[in-house]
Amino acid sequence: MIPQKLKISRPSFPPYREQKRAWTGNVIKISCYGEEGGTEQSFAVVVSKKQFSAHVQRNYFKRIVFNEIKRTINVFKNAPFGKFVFYPIGSVESITPHSIEIDVAGFVKQYAVKETPHSPH
Repeated sequence: MIPQKLKISRPSFPPYREQKRAWTGNVIKISCYGEEGGTEQSFAVVVSKKQFSAHVQRNYFKRIVFNEIKRTINVFKNAPFGKFVFYPIGSVESITPHSIEIDVAGFVKQYAVKETPHSPH
């Protein structure tokens, strides 16, 4: 799990209408809010009761996603966003830790890689 200070609290959770950029993978959707502006980035995982009826299943999914975030936290610091909210897509029974890892890697590859400046020749 990631430290509590890196989780989005209820009062600081982005409003539904706030401008965002959404990225959709095979098993998770990531909504990115705000601009990177000196504040530490924060994360949340939202799982609907319609997708996981038992709270144990919801917590297990959240734990898997937060562990993947923790593993790749340094790469997220390069992303041009301040808040990241993760949602499962479709049937959550078929979601595996490996599929989450693949989706997070895809997101990181697209958004969190800083471009290296080209040196003049």
